[in-house]
Amino acid sequence: MKKKILFFILVSALALTSIAQSTRYFEELLGRPNVDENTNVVLQLPSGSYVTFGEINSGDFIKTDAYGNLIFDSLYYDVDTVFAMLWEDAVIANDGNLVLAGWHGNGSDSTQQMWICKVDTIGQILWSNYVSDSLYNSIAYGIAKAWDGGYIICGATGNSNPSMGLIIKTDSFGNKLWERRLLIGTGENIYLRVAATPDSGFVFTGAGSDNGGHMLIRFTKIDKNGIVQKDTVYNFSNTYYNQGTGIAVCPEGGYVIGCEFSDATHNEAGLLIKLNSNFDTVWTKLVLNPQNDFSHSMSFFYKIFILSDGSIVGCGASAGSSLSNIGICDYIIKFDSLGNEIWRRYLKVSAYGYADYPYGMDTTSDGGFILCGRAEHYNGSDVPFIKTNCLGFVAPPIASFTDTLGYNGDVNFWNNSQNTDTCYWNWGD
Repeated sequence: MKKKILFFILVSALALTSIAQSTRYFEELLGRPNVDENTNVVLQLPSGSYVTFGEINSGDFIKTDAYGNLIFDSLYYDVDTVFAMLWEDAVIANDGNLVLAGWHGNGSDSTQQMWICKVDTIGQILWSNYVSDSLYNSIAYGIAKAWDGGYIICGATGNSNPSMGLIIKTDSFGNKLWERRLLIGTGENIYLRVAATPDSGFVFTGAGSDNGGHMLIRFTKIDKNGIVQKDTVYNFSNTYYNQGTGIAVCPEGGYVIGCEFSDATHNEAGLLIKLNSNFDTVWTKLVLNPQNDFSHSMSFFYKIFILSDGSIVGCGASAGSSLSNIGICDYIIKFDSLGNEIWRRYLKVSAYGYADYPYGMDTTSDGGFILCGRAEHYNGSDVPFIKTNCLGFVAPPIASFTDTLGYNGDVNFWNNSQNTDTCYWNWGD
């Protein structure tokens, strides 16, 4: 019998080897003893280090090196005048420092004011400003850099329903230049995220409402001077509770909105919406739990990014019967530009029976992703800090195969490789 020689070629071998050697991986829990901490935004600095900012009755600023090792963990909190200080979003300024947006609570009368603050990379405050009307409670949830070196901030204002969506433009020192208050429907209005557009304008997502007070997915487009070009809501299947939680601009034009989606019985899921440049819906993608069971699902988005190839990456929290052994956990998910799912990873750093929520995500210089958020434990919460590679794994790819000789000279191969489920394998004989 003629001896058969069988060999395999890993088409992406060089790429995978490069990823394995250059990508840094870690899963950390950050936080101080007896302090309830979570963070909402994470950024990689040009130096390769990471910063993450958060909340829970303090302005929490954590910095690590490129390997996730803690450099410092600072609180900005004045117990005499402040009942809470929360940072909801941040950007890297043109000079390499950081500009943060959130809200500042006054301890004397429990009012909340929209706040913008600039800090350097070692945590020193360079300037800070209140940018909202002190007569109304106002909270900032999103910030983006503007075309002129200033900043655009979005959030909500109002002491009762209906609250109004609030947009504020500042100069490069955080001084308010103008504001817009926008209302749809009779219920809650809020802007949660903002993204700059190529025409120097901005797009926003969050929530508006119908006349029955049901929250609907909000989309607003303004030009660089704050003139409203589009302000609308999207509703799907008469659902009860919807809001846009992430927004990104597509390379070819158009927009993608990541959403929290709920029906009248409060079943929750993630929803991805693609709009064209005319603001029409191109496609929608419902993101359910692993068993695709909406009745027991919770898979809403917190953050989305569009990569250079047009693919979409988002993160959120998920639960379901197939995840009952680990409970509510983080997930990171990737789609192609048509909304087809490419891969999904579930991540967990808290102990069994406790919940993880990934509130923030950033892309990293090695092509991977960094996540932050809240990991609960018996005495409160810590900050989950998770670094993955470009495939969403927290460990490098490992190629491994076994084979056995079968009947008639056939050879059976088994692929035992790890962290390679999206790789292409080419076999020859």
